[in-house]
Amino acid sequence: MPNNQCSNCIAFNLDCTHSEPTKKRGPKSRYVENLEKRVRSLEAIVRKYAPHINVDELGKSSSSSPLLSSSNGSSPAATNESTDPDEEEDDFAHIGLSEQFRKMTFKEDTIHQTFFGPSSGFMLLQKAHAAKTEFTGKESIHSKHFKRVEYWGIHAWEGEFKSRSSEQYYFPEGDLLWSLISLYFDNVNIYLPILHGPSFKRSIYEGLHLHDPQFGGMVLLVCALGARYSDDSRVFWVSGKQLSAGWAWFRQVRMTRGSLFSEASVYEIQFYCLATLYIIGTSNPQVSYMLVGIGMRFAIELGIHRRKPEGTKNTIQNELEKRVFWVLLSLDRCVCNFTGRPSALRDEDYDQELPVDCDDEYWQTSDPDLEFKQPPNKPSKISCFICYLKLCEILAFTLRTLYSIKKSKLMLGLVGNQWEQRIISELDSSLNNWINSIPEHLRWDPSRENVVFFNQSAFLHLNYYNVQIQVHRPFIMKSSLLMFPSLAICTNAARSCINVMYRHSQRDRMALPHTFYACFGSGVVLLTHIWNSKLAGMKIDVPREMADVHKLMHVLSLHDKRWSPAGRFLDLFCELARGLNEHEEAATTTPPSPPLSSQSPSVHPAYHIWQDMDSMETEQVPSLPFNTAELGRERSGYLYSPLPQVVPPTLPAALLNNNGQGAYVDGRSLGTPEMGYNGSYPQAVRHGTHDQGAHDYVANDWQRHDPHAMWPNIPPGIEFGLDEWGHYIESSFVGAS
Repeated sequence: MPNNQCSNCIAFNLDCTHSEPTKKRGPKSRYVENLEKRVRSLEAIVRKYAPHINVDELGKSSSSSPLLSSSNGSSPAATNESTDPDEEEDDFAHIGLSEQFRKMTFKEDTIHQTFFGPSSGFMLLQKAHAAKTEFTGKESIHSKHFKRVEYWGIHAWEGEFKSRSSEQYYFPEGDLLWSLISLYFDNVNIYLPILHGPSFKRSIYEGLHLHDPQFGGMVLLVCALGARYSDDSRVFWVSGKQLSAGWAWFRQVRMTRGSLFSEASVYEIQFYCLATLYIIGTSNPQVSYMLVGIGMRFAIELGIHRRKPEGTKNTIQNELEKRVFWVLLSLDRCVCNFTGRPSALRDEDYDQELPVDCDDEYWQTSDPDLEFKQPPNKPSKISCFICYLKLCEILAFTLRTLYSIKKSKLMLGLVGNQWEQRIISELDSSLNNWINSIPEHLRWDPSRENVVFFNQSAFLHLNYYNVQIQVHRPFIMKSSLLMFPSLAICTNAARSCINVMYRHSQRDRMALPHTFYACFGSGVVLLTHIWNSKLAGMKIDVPREMADVHKLMHVLSLHDKRWSPAGRFLDLFCELARGLNEHEEAATTTPPSPPLSSQSPSVHPAYHIWQDMDSMETEQVPSLPFNTAELGRERSGYLYSPLPQVVPPTLPAALLNNNGQGAYVDGRSLGTPEMGYNGSYPQAVRHGTHDQGAHDYVANDWQRHDPHAMWPNIPPGIEFGLDEWGHYIESSFVGAS
């Protein structure tokens, strides 16, 4: 209280007789107290041995961008630098409001313990209640004193709607049930930990799925997802049709509540996460956007997008809430990235802490002091998910800045001549920091013996290269200073993404969750680049340039029997690749494709090269570039950009090859050592450092020249880029739905 006066006395200009100051809610963490002591001792050391440093000014500096604070390993909660105790108390006011509603709620009430934000009228009501309680000295609002059941309970005619019985669920037989649950945890939950394995299986043993409709529906979705990875003939809804795997259980659940008056629960949020993952692999994947949005609304209703007060003891329920919220948010980012639609939740609207980096089996131990603590020197399986979440934050920032509408850019201050360069530089730095911070057990090693960590590493790197493409894709067909380095980064990231997926398919034929969508963008980038090069009049080595596209086609052909999007993407790539070889007939002379039917072959009749890809030696899969600088340097022998038939005099000499013709850009001509094939991290990455961004090494020469002035013989059609391909692909993909 300022000057020991309460807010009411200040408002009415009265002498305050309330001498006891308002106490802040929540105990102060012993960890924070110890941390404050350490900070004070460190400040004393700095003042003693470095008197020239102003210690008081160190804490005032902050990053110029919200991205860096969230992408360098800290959770959103950790970035809260407010030291004002009143602001801290206001930040957790919703918890007190929810608790107050819980105390004053009838069993029949339609208002349950739910989340209300700071703009809610109920929040103001809480202030009024606090003032009245403070003045009278006793609790003023009690349900028995003022509530009329007629207005606070459920009406009889509405009760029938709420209590409407759900349909009877039919679960798999006992042996198949446990087989599908195991397949789910081995192939889905290790990437996106929606469920806590021990408690989930314990509930199955206790028969909760037979009595609780929400939990039962969730179990059916787990079975449906596990069926995607099962060879048991009982998982097929249509006999012999692998695309129908799991449909027998998915079809039983309702995608919307049986009653609008039902209470939200964590089971419901988990349900929508599981349903989204299954629907992504069906013939109507675009429905996933709506499912994620519904799930996010229920998550907000429960308030699990907000962090708990400092010092709150972690429990299984709290940790499940954190996990399911972050899974839902990551799915939202993934779906919105592919569909190009707005996200369901903005970055500034949540501050939930990241999940604890601890495996499921250590949540409950015989020693309470060891609960939620990963044993030392034992790599955690949840580390993959935490790394993925930080990558999703970078992706979300990319979508909000580089892909936003003009109005949004103006509101964010993204104006001026060089705002794109600033954003790209920051994103490159964040991506470099991300790749450097990956734990050792998750770094890319194609010969890693631990299968779980190998699969998780492939999952992370596939998505990393996809984000690299998303960051630089808007500039590969623009007449700007970013065109050439972005083109190199996109093509190299696309090749690397495909090679990770191909190498993974050689060791494990099981598909990684929603990675087809990441590799889809890679294939489009490579094919667009090849067609634009032919459009510019270049004579290119088509088989060499198509090698990675054929690898992608091969992988898609392995999975198109189980995943509808894999088959669609394969058809699209075959169509885009048709006509690349000079001896093939032009696309206009090709007879139209037959209409869709149940008898249509699952493998496209054209381009059968990928069918023999298993015979390729693993040594032919190149090592991967990791940070942005490496992605910006073209590997030897690959097409870099449409070079002119006659090299302009303004072309920097460093870009010419040894004979000065400029037919290809060789990485060695840029002073880059030849990359080996051992698949290991470069020295800079192993030591946690990164080179300058790919845009730095072109600043001295290329940025002084206009791209079209450097390439005078490129026809106007070169502007035909990914947007035009996107319209074609969108019409083909959605139209088939």
